[in-house]
Amino acid sequence: MFRLEEDHCYARFGVWWVKEKRVPYNLISEARFRQGPLQRRLGLANIDVFTPATGVVRPELSYFQLEASRAQEILSMIRRKTGVLTKRERRIIEEKIQSELKKIRKILEEKSD
Repeated sequence: MFRLEEDHCYARFGVWWVKEKRVPYNLISEARFRQGPLQRRLGLANIDVFTPATGVVRPELSYFQLEASRAQEILSMIRRKTGVLTKRERRIIEEKIQSELKKIRKILEEKSD
């Protein structure tokens, strides 16, 4: 069972030995989409969540065998909650900032005249 909660990622997995893991969003350093050849064929994917404690070698938490499109959505949600923006989202924000700066500049130029 995998889910994204208000302040952390949650996973419960296992058959004989059931494990539960919670990783707060503020501790996540990276989230990766991973898909092997067989998973691509079946339309599945994994999401690996890394923290500074585990480094880049081993994920702290993995969401595995998710439908690929759903995995992309979950990855976007995790990145949004951790403050990592996509190129498109970053570009939109930069354009808004630039527009506001132009307005401020125009006002300042009018005041100085």
